[in-house]
Amino acid sequence: MNGISVFVLLLLAAVVKSDFDISKFKEFEHMTEEQREKAIKVFNDCMAETGVTNEMMEKSVEGDFPDDIVFKHHLVCIGKKTGFIDENGKHIKEKLKEKLMIIFNNEEKVDSVLSKCFMEKGTPEETAFELAKCCRQEFHN
Repeated sequence: MNGISVFVLLLLAAVVKSDFDISKFKEFEHMTEEQREKAIKVFNDCMAETGVTNEMMEKSVEGDFPDDIVFKHHLVCIGKKTGFIDENGKHIKEKLKEKLMIIFNNEEKVDSVLSKCFMEKGTPEETAFELAKCCRQEFHN
């Protein structure tokens, strides 16, 4: 996700219930069709589960991450569904690296970004939020 964009990933997918479409992002170019479809499903499922709004997603794509618990829940949802956040809310660095490698296909850059950005905060939501912001900044500089 564009990460996942992010989330990240950022978060990466098309939103079923809206006109917001993140599937055209350049981050998709290293993904297979199957990976893109999986990302879209996860993103759509998390949109439905968390109630994140189009406006929140549009802001995050522009690099303005909404400091809103709904958006943070969306990031955690994506992390859990893609396997880089476990059932206890702990972020798993190696799993996150795997996901970022699919998107960016540059191990040196991914390692550099994770060494700077990967740190647990007080809650899974705060960790996901700060991680997503940092990764966005590092990957898009």
